[in-house]
Amino acid sequence: MCHFWSNFDIARLSWFRSKEYEDFFQMMDRSGGFWMERWGDAPIHSLAAGALLAPRDIHYFRDFGYRHTTIQHCPANAPARQRAREPYLEKTTLDEKKRKEEDEYWDNWDPVKENGVGCRCRCDTDIVDVEGKQGSCLAEWVYVAGGWASP
Repeated sequence: MCHFWSNFDIARLSWFRSKEYEDFFQMMDRSGGFWMERWGDAPIHSLAAGALLAPRDIHYFRDFGYRHTTIQHCPANAPARQRAREPYLEKTTLDEKKRKEEDEYWDNWDPVKENGVGCRCRCDTDIVDVEGKQGSCLAEWVYVAGGWASP
């Protein structure tokens, strides 16, 4: 089932409090699916968003990194749009050698990708990003939303 993962939602609470959403939720509740089928919040929020909102009312934050078990989104670095990186000068690491190691680690960010956002990110490579993961519904969302927005 395609749905928005709700582990990291940013939502306008007024929508969840609206009469339209309340009516939708009450209809779903009366059906007994929460109790008998163990419906979770993510599919319910997704169904409501699909039924009650226009694509322009939903935003996918490509520039926010996120990881939960085997689901990861790591913002891609942008071709020719990377911002200059400030040296890592975190003074909470008292050991000068460790501080330099940290600086070298973060100075070696991931390769750039088309449609990247320019974050200077470095991500775990042992997990496939949700944008390219089999079973992800993101391609369908991009199609419905009219394609990727250019930065």
